[in-house]
Amino acid sequence: MTQEELENAAMLEQFERERADTIAGSMPPDDDEILEARETRFKEIRMHKIVREIIIYILFLYVVMFVAYGNTDYKAFNLRQSIVDTYINAAYNGKLKFNKALKREQFWNWTDNVLIPSLFPDDSSSSIDDPLKLVADQQSYLIGVPAFRQVRIQKDKCEVPDVMQAQFKQDCRVEYSYGDEEVDNFLEKWTPITNVSYLPNYEENSWIGCWKYHSWYDLKKLPFWGNVALYNGGGYLAQLGSSSAESLSMTTYLKETDWLDQYTRAIFIDFVIYNPVMDFYVVSYLMVDFLPQGGMLGYVDFKVTKLKTIHNLTFSEYALLGLEGIFLLFVLWFTYNEVKKILQLRKKYFKDKENIVELITLSIAVTAVFMYFYRLFESMKLVSERKESPTKLLNFQYVVHWETYFKWMMGFVLFIFTIKFMKLLRFNYRLRLFCETVIACWYEVLLFLIMFGVIFMGYTCCGFLLFSNSLYDYVTVVTTMESLFSFLLGKFDFSSLVGVSRILGPIYFFSFATISIFILMNMFLTVIIEAFCVVKHSSSENIQNDLEIVDFMIHRFKRWTGFAEKRLKKPVKTVPYIDGIDPVQVDCDELKEKLTSMVDNLNLFIRKERLEHLGPDYGQSDERIIFTA
Repeated sequence: MTQEELENAAMLEQFERERADTIAGSMPPDDDEILEARETRFKEIRMHKIVREIIIYILFLYVVMFVAYGNTDYKAFNLRQSIVDTYINAAYNGKLKFNKALKREQFWNWTDNVLIPSLFPDDSSSSIDDPLKLVADQQSYLIGVPAFRQVRIQKDKCEVPDVMQAQFKQDCRVEYSYGDEEVDNFLEKWTPITNVSYLPNYEENSWIGCWKYHSWYDLKKLPFWGNVALYNGGGYLAQLGSSSAESLSMTTYLKETDWLDQYTRAIFIDFVIYNPVMDFYVVSYLMVDFLPQGGMLGYVDFKVTKLKTIHNLTFSEYALLGLEGIFLLFVLWFTYNEVKKILQLRKKYFKDKENIVELITLSIAVTAVFMYFYRLFESMKLVSERKESPTKLLNFQYVVHWETYFKWMMGFVLFIFTIKFMKLLRFNYRLRLFCETVIACWYEVLLFLIMFGVIFMGYTCCGFLLFSNSLYDYVTVVTTMESLFSFLLGKFDFSSLVGVSRILGPIYFFSFATISIFILMNMFLTVIIEAFCVVKHSSSENIQNDLEIVDFMIHRFKRWTGFAEKRLKKPVKTVPYIDGIDPVQVDCDELKEKLTSMVDNLNLFIRKERLEHLGPDYGQSDERIIFTA
């Protein structure tokens, strides 16, 4: 309306009257329109929920990836390989490789000709007061001092049968175990201390200190799994020195005093190398197992790490720190939602398998957060200790352990969330069938795995008893299981089994192949195929509903981007409302009148056609005429 019409009272009153008549004469929408509007609204709500879930999930997955991969660096492998070539393969000094040393004399040969010259290639390159010593590659520096840690057993712990005691004159030495570990302090050459009032001053120098036992708590060393046993974190510590001359003097003293003898079960070689170009610390995990029957086995491992701090960070490190903060916020938000959900559902929460998976994943993520902060605290503490005492023996292994555990936790979180990415692909028909099949057959698969495990363990025990004395692949129960798993993958050595026993070897081989591959594997496939057929015929309705949501989302996205034509609105039918008259009955009456009129017009048309064809005399005779097409 114009301004003049609004100011005219008569026209304004007429407009209000027409508006009231229009509102009074309009009808509410019918049931079909209400149902369609309700379904559309439900689809919109579900679409918004799915889109929000996808966005949050992908964002969190990217954050987890950046945090997990940001704490690793591909350059670490190259540095580790360089360290292996230097100290294990004797690339710069000596000729004896670490893995070729098989007895104590060869171990001391490797120490004097490979290890010490590689750690202290040239004493004149650094002054005595300089805490940083260049190593053999002339690019890295030695941090602190190297040290040996010995784990040994007690004497007279071997039980000799009564029949053999008369002929057995030599002392018997047992394998390593926690109960048989030596924890006493000694004098030189492992002489027991008889006079308690006279105790040596082990803190006087490292030569005397190598005869004192240190617990794992004092050294902050965690248990370590070597080649043949799980060793305690304590032991007897021998610090080599801060120069080549001091280190050689220490090793000479250790050899002359028989620091390594028949009761030694493991030697751990601890040293730390720092590369300033890459800002990496290489922590040594070299160790040697001394077997009770003689000989030794070397274990090689180096951990490459960075000391995590919050000072002097680069731009990429600041970005990584920000992503770690976002990861913490996500974990707190997920924790709040899960706690709220538990309080609402209570016992019903634990009956849903998806809730159990979410709870386990969240627990691992919270554990990773605690490990991250503890690692950060220990790293900053180690940096301060290094500044205060640069020549002191520093325990980098403790920090490396916690960093390794943190990476494990992040790896588990990333693994679970990557697998759960299939949940976002449930709108694909084939992937949805795959997920539904796995869910439908998990109980039958669990029962099959129990049966398979019983049979597999039976063959494991049988193979261990038959071939453990002759074949290295069956020397322990664990290696026997590994060999059988390799057999299932097609990797086996039939000739070695026949070489042990020409009768039992082939019987063991063919029976395991028949039962495990031809019977059990086909049973497993049968379970999967049966579940797939059931899911394919029973869950088509649910899958169709999800696919309709996808079509609805795609249509809305096209409308939003303008790639699809705007949906034409249906004309709303308005029926004037009159009290006492049913609008449906009115429509029916109108339809009846229209049909009657249409039939009358059709009869009139047929009558005219017949008159034109038969003439004006049609209808006056009694003869009946039948028309055929």
